Amino acid sequence: MHRQFKFIWPLLLTVASFALDITVATDSGTIVVFGLSKNKIVVAADSRSTGEHPGDHQCKIIALSDKFVFASNGLADVSMERISPPSKRIVIMDSNDEAEIAFKSVPPGSDDFLRKAAVLWGRHVSRTLQSAIATYGPNSVFGNRSDNPITNGYFFGPSPTGGLVLYMENVTRQGNSVSFDSEPQVIELAETMRYAGQGLFRDSIAELAQGKSEWAKNEALQRQSRLATAPKDDRDVLTAVSLIQSVLNAHPDNREVGGPIDSLTLDPVNGVRWHSRKKECSRSALRQSLPIH
Repeated sequence: MHRQFKFIWPLLLTVASFALDITVATDSGTIVVFGLSKNKIVVAADSRSTGEHPGDHQCKIIALSDKFVFASNGLADVSMERISPPSKRIVIMDSNDEAEIAFKSVPPGSDDFLRKAAVLWGRHVSRTLQSAIATYGPNSVFGNRSDNPITNGYFFGPSPTGGLVLYMENVTRQGNSVSFDSEPQVIELAETMRYAGQGLFRDSIAELAQGKSEWAKNEALQRQSRLATAPKDDRDVLTAVSLIQSVLNAHPDNREVGGPIDSLTLDPVNGVRWHSRKKECSRSALRQSLPIH
């Protein structure tokens, strides 16, 4: 599957470039919150996508298996669309699809296979975007986006040495050149749970996590009251959800974040345990949406 995807897409891009009724569409926009410790990772994300397909159906967290997870923020997908009827959408790059393909391309028993999957994801996403730039031009692919990295991918799961591991792979842009990290960043995991935001409003998430401002203190009091009756095993992931909800409540008119919040818990013993997930983000629904390569 990986080889077919690699060789067929450049042909499709070349053919499509001659069609005058084809336009390039992109979707992006995210707020992701991680709760990190050596023996548990929780993650929550909003559902808003912006660009040519705005809506609240974006799947920003997917389970690669019952033990491994991928999450992302930034540019979510790039597609070609026919303007004249019959309309047709062909996916050029989808970050979730790329993560699934990269994960399945590495033998699970190999050394550092999760790190290798992260590198494969970054390499192919960057090459696909580079091909799209060459075919359509940077303005069609990125529009007026100025954020860099273009997109971040997070691969996490059990470590071969025990506990958990989280790799962050960055896809960046410099002018018309797109590149990736040949060595993904290993995110440090502490003994106790620590929360951090990625994507939009990461400073607001940091403010809430530190709990020093009046806004953060008031939100913490309300959060503690809500969590007091929640099952103990759910409190960490519910904290991540609550941090996002506090930001959404503070910015009700922001068009770049919003919608339902997906969330899960991962630990070495129980693996992936979803707390909240849109039905369109189930593994069966995602498989049905995979493009034919």
